[in-house]
Amino acid sequence: MKLKFDENGAVVTVEKEGVKFPIYIDDDGKEIDVDVPNLFVRVAEVSTEAKTHRQEKSALKEKFKIFEGIEDLEKFKTDADAAVETIKNFDDKKLVDAGKVEQIKTQIIEVKDEEIKQVHSSYQQMKTDFEVVIKTKDVQIYELAISNKFAQSPLFSGSARKYKIPADMAEAKFSRQIKLEDGKDGKLREVGYKLNGEPIYSRKNPGELAYFDEFMPEIIDEYPNKDDLIEATAGSGAGGGDGDPAPKGLDAEIARLTKLYDQAVTDKNTTVLVTLKNRIFELNQKKLSGQTEL
Repeated sequence: MKLKFDENGAVVTVEKEGVKFPIYIDDDGKEIDVDVPNLFVRVAEVSTEAKTHRQEKSALKEKFKIFEGIEDLEKFKTDADAAVETIKNFDDKKLVDAGKVEQIKTQIIEVKDEEIKQVHSSYQQMKTDFEVVIKTKDVQIYELAISNKFAQSPLFSGSARKYKIPADMAEAKFSRQIKLEDGKDGKLREVGYKLNGEPIYSRKNPGELAYFDEFMPEIIDEYPNKDDLIEATAGSGAGGGDGDPAPKGLDAEIARLTKLYDQAVTDKNTTVLVTLKNRIFELNQKKLSGQTEL
């Protein structure tokens, strides 16, 4: 493109709205009038815009550098959105599951605590029941064992008895000072105690605990009215010679029941033992009150 000159060598111009514009001739020979001032302004504006576009392009290029090597960005965006949604759902599920897990754990703990309470309560009830049964059995064992000792002891029965108090009455009076304890052989044995709580040891076998017929005299010896319990010598009272009259009334019945009791002891008939023991005790109580007849 070049300026058009007239025959005088001056630039040819065209006037528009009072402004003269030079005429240019392009490569095709066409004439073009150019507004030079505005052209420079426009060039400056275009240059600024181009610079701005270059800067923005550079920034975008740096920003999207992470997507280099990705051919199909649209597919990549679709896949990425799907992945994000999946992860979001997964996180939500984890939170829900975590909440449910804690709830289930709490429920399980509560159920287990209740089960433990019930088991503990049942155990305590069973323990109480067993203790009652054991205590009852211990009492029965004690009564039978100690009753047998009194009933079989020659101290309270037979022609050579030492005390005139009946066996059942002696048991009622002194049995609180006798306990059943484990012996050296692991079997239960009777142990006599003095009023001060000390066990009574054997004089025949020093260092060994005394057995029934040996510790009973020491227990009775501490009784204030022990002299009233000592049996009279043969021929002067109960258990005397052949000339003594046969027992009558209460004495005859007590003697008869005592024989039956001794036989029950031999037969180990515990049911009869208890019945006879109670009856003999009842009759002896009547005798002590002064009654002589049935």
